[in-house]
Amino acid sequence: TGDTWADDAAYRMQLQRVYGHGLDIVHGETSLTVGPEGVATVEDSAEVTSEQVVVVLRGFEIETDVAQGADYPDDYDPALGYTSRGFGMEVGGATADGSLVTFDVTAAIRWGPRDRDDMNAAMPLAETGVRVAWTVIGYSGAESHISLSDAVDLSHSPPYSTQSGLEISTELDGGPGIIGLTAFDLGVRDQDGGPGGDYLRSFGVEAALDDGDAPEQVLAEVTTSSAIELGTMHFAPEIDLVWVQPDSKDLRIETFSSEGTHEVGSFEIDPTD
Repeated sequence: TGDTWADDAAYRMQLQRVYGHGLDIVHGETSLTVGPEGVATVEDSAEVTSEQVVVVLRGFEIETDVAQGADYPDDYDPALGYTSRGFGMEVGGATADGSLVTFDVTAAIRWGPRDRDDMNAAMPLAETGVRVAWTVIGYSGAESHISLSDAVDLSHSPPYSTQSGLEISTELDGGPGIIGLTAFDLGVRDQDGGPGGDYLRSFGVEAALDDGDAPEQVLAEVTTSSAIELGTMHFAPEIDLVWVQPDSKDLRIETFSSEGTHEVGSFEIDPTD
């Protein structure tokens, strides 16, 4: 919970660095508050000069230590978080009015009761802060949209069950191009269909990059492997991708990865080191 245990965070990032004429790339981020209903959508915008535009996800932050409503119980600290049934992010619905591109940003946060009565009483009233980082790509060329899904029952033989993520084929080929996530949902639930959540020990979605060639696989992961493993969980990711092939004659795409560990908290990383 962070109350009695001290953990280090492990990270892994795979990135593309893109060069080429005719590309207009804008980075930004959107803040949302997700209430007890579990989903929130806000509209955002960016200035892009190209006629063709896609918006992709670049990252996210989930923060439970935010202001709560008057009915939230006094005996539970929201900074301690809640057991989870997974979460998702989406950017979509882009429309252009001249150079102004407007799009929707959606976050879904699902908590599920488990082993602490005070936490279970608080989560149906919880407000959760979410920050979604996005990139708008303006270009001329071709694009393909792909929706992927899979599912697996996570092994449950504590302590420290052997659990691993899913490798999902994209059935893409060709290149060079830019791959991006437009939506993902890392859904987790009790294998018996119940409403319970669990402590997520790792999670993520990433395309297997190869210097601008179309990624053959997408990797999706949620694990709950720990000393206690309270829930017997089922993992069912849903992922939307866009594969963009710009017409830029001098298009150059470099891929690289960065991984390591750091103490819990804010930590700046130069992924090119």
